[in-house]
Amino acid sequence: FCILISLFLPYFIYVILKKPQELELINSMQAKRIIQSEAKFQVIFNKTSIAIAQINIDNQEFVEVNPQFCHLLSTDAKQIRGKSLLDFMCTEDIQNFSDFIHSSRVIIKEKKHINIRLKNSKNELIWTRIVPSPLIDDNQNSKSIILAIENISERKIAQEKLMQSELQFKSLFVEFYF
Repeated sequence: FCILISLFLPYFIYVILKKPQELELINSMQAKRIIQSEAKFQVIFNKTSIAIAQINIDNQEFVEVNPQFCHLLSTDAKQIRGKSLLDFMCTEDIQNFSDFIHSSRVIIKEKKHINIRLKNSKNELIWTRIVPSPLIDDNQNSKSIILAIENISERKIAQEKLMQSELQFKSLFVEFYF
């Protein structure tokens, strides 16, 4: 029996000592994948043409913003840090946005969006289309939301001009025939 133990003991020691090396190799490979994934995310986040902001779901404070968001508001990330999206929002839109965000779980499943006005650093109003995507944790809870924000000011201005010209045309038509 002792001879049998002495024959297999070195093998068991080898297997036991090899496991940490294998685990270390697996951890190293996973770390590399995470770093590559993070690098891809940062490229997309920073180089996309769409403004992106990550906000806290409870108080709408910024967690992170991309350069296009800063450009949209004519400011830099330092001036945004510690502020809420509501600080840049037109007063009339705050309640609608808050209701929209708090009901976002249903809305996001339906792929909804909201149009609101933001104020840039020059105090100019910018019409935006905001599409939220929650960041869900393992417990299916969301503590923050990624917002894709599109500047639709030109579209809104064109719509307003079109409506004004339609009203003018209708008034001319009414005056001419009556």
